[in-house]
Amino acid sequence: MTHISDDNAKILTLLRSDDEANIRLAFQLCKGLDGKYSETVAKELRFYLFLCLENDLEQAYFENLDELILEFDEIDEITPQIAKLIRLKSLEVFEVALDDVPEEIGQLQYLKRLSLDTTNLAYFPVDICHLSQLEVLKMIDNHLAILPDDIGQLTQLTHLELGWNQLEKVPTTIGLLHQLTHLNLIKNQIRQLPPEIGRLTKLTALIVGHNTLTTLPKEIGALQNLRVLNADHNQLKTLPNTIGQLSSMYTLELRNNQITHLPSEIQQLQSLKTLHLADNPLSDAEKAKITQWLPQCNVIF
Repeated sequence: MTHISDDNAKILTLLRSDDEANIRLAFQLCKGLDGKYSETVAKELRFYLFLCLENDLEQAYFENLDELILEFDEIDEITPQIAKLIRLKSLEVFEVALDDVPEEIGQLQYLKRLSLDTTNLAYFPVDICHLSQLEVLKMIDNHLAILPDDIGQLTQLTHLELGWNQLEKVPTTIGLLHQLTHLNLIKNQIRQLPPEIGRLTKLTALIVGHNTLTTLPKEIGALQNLRVLNADHNQLKTLPNTIGQLSSMYTLELRNNQITHLPSEIQQLQSLKTLHLADNPLSDAEKAKITQWLPQCNVIF
């Protein structure tokens, strides 16, 4: 018993040393004990997720893990051993500078939520598109320039958040995401939205502000459940006539565009409560007309 106690004390000292070589030595000692170490040691080991997975330690604990949050001071990479977290349903990684994401991430077949915010990624890891149960995908504040066509395979997605990237184009396969209710593409470099956006009939929020859009596709009128449309800080001159078909629209944000007029169909938006039109070159006559068209709405010029 004393011998085991001494081993535990030594391992704890090594694990708490903040020295990588010592920490790896502690893991080797634990492997040599065939799992016969204290619960205190076990708890310390679990702070080193990927070393545990690499050395097959604390397997029962990690195999049953269904939620994992990794921050900037906990890891510097995601290793292929991530595939051993077979029951993981939610994975959040943020403020970690990642060079890449291993293809093994695509093996997490129970994953429903994946967040890779502020991870410095310059490309979209295509293996994410194999996650057939994924409902929420967030990759905010990265350097993504291209969204792969394979994104259309994520047919269970309800939330897709890709703001603060460098995307120039949205693939037509976005239209296959029929369960999507929230699409956030703010602060990219998108020049146009594909007509297939109109197939997202469950969409309630579309955030495309701070891009370089000059028009919105007429197919947007098919989004009967859309309640919030944010297209601030673009280069829009007007809206398609089909805007009047958005019967659920509650908030419409169009600040800082080049809008000179709105189509008369906008007066059909009886549910609209807030319309932001500040910093657009609207004439006084056009402002008066819009205000008259929407008496129930707070129009902000």
